[in-house]
Amino acid sequence: MSPNHRYDMEHPNVQLSVLNMTSYTKTTSSELHELHDSGIDCEEAPFELPDKQMIQRIVQQVEQIFDDDNLIRDEFIAKNLRKNKGGFVKLKLIVSLRKVKTICKDWRVVAYAIGVGSSLLELDECGTKLRRKQPIDPVDSGSKYNRTIFVINLPESKEDIEKLQKDFSIFGRIGLIRVIQSSGTHPSHVKLLNHVHHHIGSLPSGRSIAAVEFNHRLDAELCLEQQSRLTDIDTVWNQAQLYIIKKTNIEEGKVIKPAKTPIKFSTNIINFQ
Repeated sequence: MSPNHRYDMEHPNVQLSVLNMTSYTKTTSSELHELHDSGIDCEEAPFELPDKQMIQRIVQQVEQIFDDDNLIRDEFIAKNLRKNKGGFVKLKLIVSLRKVKTICKDWRVVAYAIGVGSSLLELDECGTKLRRKQPIDPVDSGSKYNRTIFVINLPESKEDIEKLQKDFSIFGRIGLIRVIQSSGTHPSHVKLLNHVHHHIGSLPSGRSIAAVEFNHRLDAELCLEQQSRLTDIDTVWNQAQLYIIKKTNIEEGKVIKPAKTPIKFSTNIINFQ
């Protein structure tokens, strides 16, 4: 009996999935439709079992992608986890990520590796999607801007996601942090910068801004109310201005804007329709 075969017998559910992966030609047309709807490509190359070293590399990398420390900086994965039913993400999306496809490009191999080697992730019944066993923290419904703190004149020593997380987490759970140069060209950064510029005004040239997205609106508002606590952590926060650009049901076009002259540590809630 081969080592791989012994390994499979220890995980009968995964073995069954592998057998299904290699027997599409024996399925009926209706079953093929079901496989197609689930995201499985029935014309793929024969499946080959990965060795234990490959399993370990795949599991380590995919678990890192779904880890809290990565999700706080990875808007794409965090967004997919929250928008999909049950927190599942398609395996084909995962293998399209650069960090994963440099190790393995076959989603079936990744599925097998997660099925036999991960204690933190799990597959769906079809074996075409995966999710965290421990769900990510829920967030308030409604616009994300209602729970996002925008930091203008971000101190250079704080242009680091880990430092921002450490400082701002005193106010509550944080779902996502972005540090953006005022001259940023990434499409999502340009959209955010335009949004901030429209409601706050001109941004300081050559300076970065931060968007700290809390899970809950009340935590973001607490941050504004008690922002002086940040100076207790580090006095460099004195040079920053904090804002919430808050979406409300006020009259369309009626926007409350901050004073033209910057006010250190001013509490600004800007409302827009």
